[in-house]
Amino acid sequence: MSDILPGYNYSKDVGRYRNAQSGKFVSRADIEKLLRAQVQDAESRYGDLATAFYEGRISPASFVEQLRTEQRRLALQNAALAIGGFALLSFALFGAVGASLRGTYIKIVGTAQDVVDKKVSLPQLLNRINGYVGEARRVYFDALRSNAPQAPEGQTTIERRILAQDSESCDDCLEYYSMGWQIAGTILPVPSADCRCGSHCRCTLVSRDIPSGDVNQWIGTKN
Repeated sequence: MSDILPGYNYSKDVGRYRNAQSGKFVSRADIEKLLRAQVQDAESRYGDLATAFYEGRISPASFVEQLRTEQRRLALQNAALAIGGFALLSFALFGAVGASLRGTYIKIVGTAQDVVDKKVSLPQLLNRINGYVGEARRVYFDALRSNAPQAPEGQTTIERRILAQDSESCDDCLEYYSMGWQIAGTILPVPSADCRCGSHCRCTLVSRDIPSGDVNQWIGTKN
């Protein structure tokens, strides 16, 4: 039983969750919905925390400590969701998440000081905060790609970018979308990487296995 998604098992061979009772695979779209819900919940929690700090209801030290804790929890939760559970988090993945967190921690301290120095407005603060949520969101896609199972013999894994439905996309994201299907891990960056949206990117990355002989028919299309 998965410790990140109760009631479901995780099949490492295919990188998919399966309903423990019915045995049916969970669609990747449903997992993306769960990720989206986690992001929305985090944005709400982070926003409440930032507003309390901006209004002087909590100290700078408390803001930094609480936001660091929230960021670590969210990043690890996203990584676990991508690979099947906390029990499957490897030392290498822990290290990768830790490296991402260290960079965000530095930004959090700088943001706290900017608020103390009255260099940012509340809307600017909330915008930064949502960017931190986006950095934790990227952890999901990094973990998903780095831990993807090898395609079955005679098949090739392809992937494509899907534009965010509820936010604007930058020119880079539009370009990645226009590329259609590409061989996984070769051209397309994960969301939030190498685009002007940065940590505010809300695009997704989907993948599928196809017969290797059909690759040329898929590359560049949006089937």
